[in-house]
Amino acid sequence: MEPMPPLEGAVYPPRVEPPTWADTHPQMVIVLRLIPAVAMTILSVLFLKRDGFSWLWTISLAAWASNIGYYLAKLEGPDEDEPS
Repeated sequence: MEPMPPLEGAVYPPRVEPPTWADTHPQMVIVLRLIPAVAMTILSVLFLKRDGFSWLWTISLAAWASNIGYYLAKLEGPDEDEPS
């Protein structure tokens, strides 16, 4: 007796997902992610300027600034090491 063939694709062909908006517009996604990072960086600077030194706003400023750097680096182009 022969083994039963696999049922994958036996009735329907495999489903191919259409590309999403984020897949077709990767630079716009990065720009949209930069907007809150820039806004929160400006807000953190304004709070630091108004209230003086505060660990909360200093850490917040560092985190948002690193976010900006990360997305600006991705905006230049994808890394060659990362799979697309």
